[in-house]
Order: sequence, then structure tokens, then C-alpha cells
Amino acid sequence: MIVDKQKNIHIYEKIIPQIKEIIPVLEQAKNMEVGTYTYPWGKAMIQEGKTRHLGEGEFESHKKYIDIQCMLEGEELMEYANINDLTEAVSYNESSDAMFWKGMGSVLNIPAGTLYIAFPEDGHKPCCHQIRQNHYKKMVIKIKIEKD
Repeated sequence: MIVDKQKNIHIYEKIIPQIKEIIPVLEQAKNMEVGTYTYPWGKAMIQEGKTRHLGEGEFESHKKYIDIQCMLEGEELMEYANINDLTEAVSYNESSDAMFWKGMGSVLNIPAGTLYIAFPEDGHKPCCHQIRQNHYKKMVIKIKIEKD
């Protein structure tokens, strides 16, 4: 898991070469409509909504894609844990590329201008709050993992 300012995304090009192609898309994100956009490297989704209580839902992880979640407006809490420290709740679904987990992790505040990168071993519970529900608008970028 990597958490950083969106303005620093270029730093991670060495480990995720597709970032070079993602930067222009991210620069336009605030003006994009809610929806899914397909690119050669994967897809970008503009999502908007209200946070759920941190106690709701489960951690998720993905095998085929790296997630880069970029908070555009508002804020959320995101809970993180390595999947080896969690208990499987729902088995892997290949068509949705999602697996769900139960357990406890570290809670991070993700304000506007922040991004996080979730790799396959990173369980993450996004779009949460503890006390007060928040509005958010974010871009979720899914980068296909190339298998050798």
C-alpha cells in the first residue's frame, strides 16, 4: 500500500510504468462525469457518493488489477490491512476480480488531493467515516497486472 499526495504520482512510474499514461487522465478527472472509462492499460472510474460507517462492509482485494484511488473532492476514511492478517469472508470472484475479508486494520484519513495505491496483497475498505458522513468524488484507476 502506498499513500501519497496526487501531485507526487510521477514518483511511482518506476514501479508502475503505466502511470506515465495515467497522469493526463488524472489531470482531467475533476471535469469528468461519473462513469467508467476504458484505456489500453485498464480503466478509470469516476465515483461520487456518501461514505458508510467504518463498521460496515468488509475489506476488498484484487488479483488482476492494481487500484489507484484518487480523492478529488471531500474525504473518506480507508482501513488497510495485509490480506495475510485478515480472514477470508467471500472467496475470489474472477468476473468481478474481488475477494472480501474480515478483520481489523489501520485507519487512514484520505482528504482531497490524496491517493493510495493498493496491490493484490493490500486489503482495503474505502469510502468510510467514523462520526460524520462525508460526500466524496474520486477516481478509481484499475491497472491490469501483466503476468510473465
